[in-house]
Amino acid sequence: MKQCTKCGEMKPLSEYFIKDKKTGRRMAHCKACHEQYRTTWKRPIAICKQCQQPYARESPRQQFCTHSCSREYLRGQPRGDMPSTLKDYFIERIDKTETCWLWTGPRQETDGYGRFTYAGERGYAHRLAYELFIGPIPESLVIDHLCRTPLCCNPEHLEPVTDKVNVARGESPPARAMRYMQCKRGHPYTPENTMTKTDKRGTVAHECRTCRKMRTQARRAALKDKHP
Repeated sequence: MKQCTKCGEMKPLSEYFIKDKKTGRRMAHCKACHEQYRTTWKRPIAICKQCQQPYARESPRQQFCTHSCSREYLRGQPRGDMPSTLKDYFIERIDKTETCWLWTGPRQETDGYGRFTYAGERGYAHRLAYELFIGPIPESLVIDHLCRTPLCCNPEHLEPVTDKVNVARGESPPARAMRYMQCKRGHPYTPENTMTKTDKRGTVAHECRTCRKMRTQARRAALKDKHP
């Protein structure tokens, strides 16, 4: 038996809702009082702090109509320990060496580039460095690291280039293939002797026409010897 905190009657435990399934703890008021309270209580109308739309407040501390409005509002408000300007935020997370400015903040695991988040603004740290100390990045251009260090944010080591130039300067297999002047058999990669093909993933590969012709002739000769 348990006494209800609202009606004051002694009722069996089966007349109380379970509050915690792990401990078996039950609510302080019975099911009848709970249903009466739920049907008669009217939620007050309040104004959302973000979208300025009326909503039914579920608790006295609620200030937003949805979680989306809460996230949008908090993204636009710098935290108390945040620097007052984006430039101060950037400088606090830079470790200057003799040559490079290494980013000490968050980094992206896939490519190793630094990332930043400040007052709802997000992006790459090296692009932010170029915009803060040099100027806007031209449209359709990307930032290339001349020092080949992904975490470097030294403006002197950053250069806006096209995506094709950026890939050609890298060390990926397509970049190395673009720098080759001849194939492994010594045939020059001239426009007349080079075939370009793209696979399903969008990777561009170059192939020597002379080598391809030699393989075709060898295959046909082998078939001719096998089936005279």
